[in-house]
Amino acid sequence: MRSRLVISRLLALAVLLPALLVAPASGAAAAPAGELLPQEVSAEFHFRNWPGRWVAGTTTDGTATSTSGGRVVATTVTTAQCRVEPVSGNAFTVRFLQGGVCTVHLDGDGDATHARTTRDVDLTAEAKQVVRLSGPDRVGTSVAASRSLHPSTRQATGAYLATTVGFADALAAAAPSAQRQRPLLLNPTDHLDQRVADELTRLLEPGSRVTLVGGRSVVSDAVESAVRALPGHYDVLRIAGEDRYATAAALLAATEDGPGVVRDLPYSGPLYLVSGTDWPDGLSVAPLAAQTFGAVLLTGPGGSLPPATRAGVDAAVARGREVVAVGGPAARSWPGATRTLVGTDRYDTSRLVSDRLVVAGEYGHPRRVVVASGTSWPDALVGSTVAGQFSYTGDAQGPLLLTPPDGLLPTTRAALATVDTDGVYEVYLTGGAAAVSPAVEAEVREAFVVRP
Repeated sequence: MRSRLVISRLLALAVLLPALLVAPASGAAAAPAGELLPQEVSAEFHFRNWPGRWVAGTTTDGTATSTSGGRVVATTVTTAQCRVEPVSGNAFTVRFLQGGVCTVHLDGDGDATHARTTRDVDLTAEAKQVVRLSGPDRVGTSVAASRSLHPSTRQATGAYLATTVGFADALAAAAPSAQRQRPLLLNPTDHLDQRVADELTRLLEPGSRVTLVGGRSVVSDAVESAVRALPGHYDVLRIAGEDRYATAAALLAATEDGPGVVRDLPYSGPLYLVSGTDWPDGLSVAPLAAQTFGAVLLTGPGGSLPPATRAGVDAAVARGREVVAVGGPAARSWPGATRTLVGTDRYDTSRLVSDRLVVAGEYGHPRRVVVASGTSWPDALVGSTVAGQFSYTGDAQGPLLLTPPDGLLPTTRAALATVDTDGVYEVYLTGGAAAVSPAVEAEVREAFVVRP
């Protein structure tokens, strides 16, 4: 079972709170002669955007009805946050102009036996916001992301630990951690950071799985022993290969269904090939891999395809899986790719991946967007895992966009223009001001019309 509620992409139907409705008249005593019965005024709302969280710019379709005679219309609003637009008959649209409480006035005209009735309905829209996830260092930023994704104690079913000193193992773990809704925490090689230990204790039920990604040269025996010694008595699994390519293949082939269980993962989506010698393309595509139930493998230097990766490609082809090469190095390593996502640089490739994720009607409209540094892999890794977990839930697909620290490039602005900005209610920046500057934050706020 996923730890987070998966919200349907279909239009959700909400009915007014019982306190706002008049109970049905069936079984009620007839009104004394000369008195009118109360008119039963109600309304139904169809949310066009993410149900349960209304945001600035969202529109909500409504239908006003009376089950006991007479006509009902939504005529006015009593606040400036929104407006009512009649459609036809009893149908109307509520359009939010900014976050806040909007009161819709329902006016029933009654009939020969029912008194005229009015009723006010309060609708609440949450304002858009920009959220910065950062800590004093890469460990602290990964812990901040974990706390943001899993704010309740003992909320996650497991966690991944990867080294702070290299990107390769963490890159390969980004998509699997998102698919299992488990945080990916960065930790030093030689000891268990106390902040990571505290986060595991806060986050996990006793006996939960903690997956160490990489061999003992990057996640030492001392780290493993310290995790095993935590009060939660966690079930510790190490996934590692002889090199980064084999480790990525091992992550692809393993899933954890419970303590001590490792079996084949029948991933059903595309296989994404990314460079194993640099990180931007792999981190950009992890949210798409999570959303499409796909997997990520690493290509070698100089257009090579390491044996572990080649075996994974051959298996994907044999099973009829789409093989997608992301970035120029991966495309050169496998010219037979079903599809390529290759930009002029890391930022343009990030844009292409984002466009692929947010294509209307294919994977849904994003509700969150993550912006991360294109020059700092630890901050981009956090952004990738955050966007990946958003994407896998299906309720808030979140592309990751890379940016230089000091300002948005035209390619990133173009990617933002592809996103339905009315539907986005949160924008996440990962890393401190050195990674994503205040100037970038200001441009992002302007693009999404987010007030400071």
